[in-house]
Amino acid sequence: MQLYFPHINTRQGAISMFDYIVSCRDSEDQNVIFNSDLNLEYTEHLAGGLERLTIDTPLNGPEVASFIGFLFSNWSIDNGQMFQDLYVLWKLQNKTNGTFVEIGTGWPSGLNNTWFLESRKNWKGVLVEPNPKFHKAINLERKSPLEVIAIHTSSNEELTFVVPNGYDPSGFVELDSEDSFSRGKINSKDKFTVKTLTMVDLLSKYNINKQFDYLSFDTTGNKNDIESIESMINNGYTPKIITIGHNFKSHRNEMKDMLKSHGYVREFEFLSRFDDWYFLDNE
Repeated sequence: MQLYFPHINTRQGAISMFDYIVSCRDSEDQNVIFNSDLNLEYTEHLAGGLERLTIDTPLNGPEVASFIGFLFSNWSIDNGQMFQDLYVLWKLQNKTNGTFVEIGTGWPSGLNNTWFLESRKNWKGVLVEPNPKFHKAINLERKSPLEVIAIHTSSNEELTFVVPNGYDPSGFVELDSEDSFSRGKINSKDKFTVKTLTMVDLLSKYNINKQFDYLSFDTTGNKNDIESIESMINNGYTPKIITIGHNFKSHRNEMKDMLKSHGYVREFEFLSRFDDWYFLDNE
């Protein structure tokens, strides 16, 4: 097998190497060849659009090389949807006995952002998943407590929740105009009523430390997520790392601006695709 890729300290090189590591994990065919003369169109394709190539700060070559090297050493044990768990471990220097909160757990093990942290690094936390089709598997495979509610800007509401085809990306019918299910007919069997809880009430209920390690927030990108997370921060809860599934929705930059105002830095957005990864800059 031959690999040709631009210098790892360039965006093109990092993207192509990252794409190769993904292919190693997700495909039996690892004979991927990258051209060293990647043009802008191909780079844009790998990055998921031109917006992905626009970053807030100059590219930090040594940081990119360090992270890619960590992925190369550990990709075979990764379990995250897009290496979120390895990003957390790399950022926190392979920490054990950490604390996580996962909003939108989905599958309890495969393509899950916290399974490896819990099962192999002795992390503890809380899982939140409103979709009942995941509950049995989560309770069987995970140690952390499960909340079968949906995170919202207020607690103890009852909202209509929809999960097209049982497992597809879900959300509140009333709140997300950008999802296809909110613009068309919804099968009654895909709808159910879900109770809500705020982030602050959730964290308080489980006595989560104010400076906990990792918040995985994947609700398919509802706009009210901004208010939910900002309220959490304003109440003194400041996770060291936050990964957020944005799915390229229109309020992605609003989320970035809000977190930036609270000291969070977005990192590797040209790699993280449908997620954004943030760390709290204490310097």
